[in-house]
Parts: sequence; C-alpha cells; structure tokens
Amino acid sequence: MRHPDDPHRTILVADDSIEMLTLYGILIERMGYTALKAGSLDETTQLLDETEVLDLILLGTYLDGQMYTDTATRLRQHPATADLPIIVVTHRSNTETLLQAFEIGINQVLAAPLDPHRLVTTIQDFVG
Repeated sequence: MRHPDDPHRTILVADDSIEMLTLYGILIERMGYTALKAGSLDETTQLLDETEVLDLILLGTYLDGQMYTDTATRLRQHPATADLPIIVVTHRSNTETLLQAFEIGINQVLAAPLDPHRLVTTIQDFVG
C-alpha cells in the first residue's frame, strides 16, 4: 500500500497497437508516472498479478481483438481493478457504445484521434 504522501503513480496501458502503447507510455512517463504496457489480455493479467499498486488503467479500442467494453468488463471482475479508474481512447464512440461503457464502469471515454493535452488533463483529474 502506498503511503498517502507518496506522489508516485502507476498507470497500466493496454492496447493492441504497439505504436499507441509506445506513444501513451512516453506521454505518461513524461508526466512523471510509471507506465506499465500490455499488448494482450495475458500481459494485462500478468501485470495485474505482479503489480502491488496501480492507480489507473488506460485502454485502447481493442485488446486481443476484443472491443474495450469486453476488456473493461473483465477488468471490473478482477479484484485488483474492480474500483480503479478506467479511461478509454477510442474511435468507436457512438451513443450505444458510450452508454454500455458507462454501465460497465468505464470512467471516461476520449475520442480518437486524441489531443495529448486532453489525455494529460484527464489522467491528472483521476490520479493527481
């Protein structure tokens, strides 16, 4: 458990795209946070099992070919991530999908292509 005065934050980034993992990882690390990157559900689960403290999850549209709503549903069933903030960056944000996302417990859906400054402020809103 993190001491309340410890400002260090860890963010899990999960996406099929190595380019997006790299981009988000660089952005998160420039913010002063630790970025854990997972390109598959197996990698995501492994990181969840190995990580003591996690502050936020950033999801891309797809992971192992599954849409973010399916991935988030699985994450909400995992004890380590049941209550963590989940932010999604996606090009799939029609009204029906957005309603489903919020019913699942996704905290924020950002439309792609994304302004990096918007992502930074959104992350800061959730983890400080």
